[in-house]
Amino acid sequence: MKDALKNPEIMKVLQLNFIFGLIFMLVLYIFVNKVSVNANSELIQNDGAIMETLIEAHPEIKNDIISAFTRENTSTVNVKKGIELSKQYGFDDSKYNLNETLNVFHSKLIYITLIIFAFYFIFSVALIITQFRKVFFKINEVYKGAEKIMNGNYSLRLNDYTEGELGKLSASFNRMSSIIENTLNTLKGEKIFLKNMMQDISHQLKTPLSSLKIFNELLLNQSVKDEKTVNEFLYESEKQLDKMEWLIINLLKMARLDAGAIDFKNENKSIEETIDESIRLLKPMYVLKNQEVSVNSTDKSYFKHDKKWLIEAFSNIIKNCIEHTEEYGQIKIEIYKSPIMVKVTIEDNGGGISKEDLPHIFERFYKGKGVYNKNSTGIGLSMAKSIIENQGGFITVKSIIGQGTKFSIVFLYDEQK
Repeated sequence: MKDALKNPEIMKVLQLNFIFGLIFMLVLYIFVNKVSVNANSELIQNDGAIMETLIEAHPEIKNDIISAFTRENTSTVNVKKGIELSKQYGFDDSKYNLNETLNVFHSKLIYITLIIFAFYFIFSVALIITQFRKVFFKINEVYKGAEKIMNGNYSLRLNDYTEGELGKLSASFNRMSSIIENTLNTLKGEKIFLKNMMQDISHQLKTPLSSLKIFNELLLNQSVKDEKTVNEFLYESEKQLDKMEWLIINLLKMARLDAGAIDFKNENKSIEETIDESIRLLKPMYVLKNQEVSVNSTDKSYFKHDKKWLIEAFSNIIKNCIEHTEEYGQIKIEIYKSPIMVKVTIEDNGGGISKEDLPHIFERFYKGKGVYNKNSTGIGLSMAKSIIENQGGFITVKSIIGQGTKFSIVFLYDEQK
């Protein structure tokens, strides 16, 4: 019962019924009061006619007759005596109906009461039907909405009823519709992503596979008999296999990153140590090109991160700088910390990136026009960006043709040692 009274739709019906009931009671009161006044007036007229008749018959007791009719307080004893006297002369309610005035009053009262009750009943029924029609209209709207969603109209939203259980139903329906729509859009996006990924993988694997197939056919057919050439073919085959292995491993890493399937083991470690290990992995590359890699940091900066994955990210960025910088070039790494963040900048003095290529360098498999390494797959920077963002950071890049490129990586942190 309490739950029903909390329902706004039910309360609205009860309130309107109460208001209409008060209105009809007021109308009935006004009518009864008016009829009572009229009845009283007619009774006074009848008493006046009787009094006039008695005075004409007995003028000598005129004053007594007038006093008997006009005095306000009649004792109970006199009333009882009058009733007994009336009965002696056969004047009682068993033999006489209501007098004409009271009979009219009685008839009108019953008649108007029935009319008012009939009107009240009609209004109540009409009110209840109107209210429940609104309720069933809203329920029917939800039903039709569900039918439309089942037929594929996932963008459908109902009118937002702000009150009551129907409001909750409408809000829940809209949330359900929104979740279904977002889920389907996500699935479509994942389907497109998977399609593009498969196309990219097949494209990346197509070249080394073709090379391996040619080498294999030549060796099987014994078309090449020179031992030196055979060894060259085998060496190239090994290189292509290494490339395919590297590509597949990194594609799997990227797929895990995109799917959120990696459980990062974040520990409060020094960013300087992480960067030093990243540089150490690339030492053969920059030493071969006689390049200088320097790190500038005033103090050790600690923040929570997965060292293994961040080494992968920094290695890809630094490797990109090494590949795009000529011999005897410089790669400068600076680490800056503040109470709210750690910022790492990686800058080279290489050929730079064109304005056309700059917005796309973090896109997967994208290769700019000025790529020095023809064996580049175009996934290193994309993976680095994904790792950094999964670690709560963000990366930006600036570049000027002929002057070099500068990567800025920022990590926000709450505590430090």
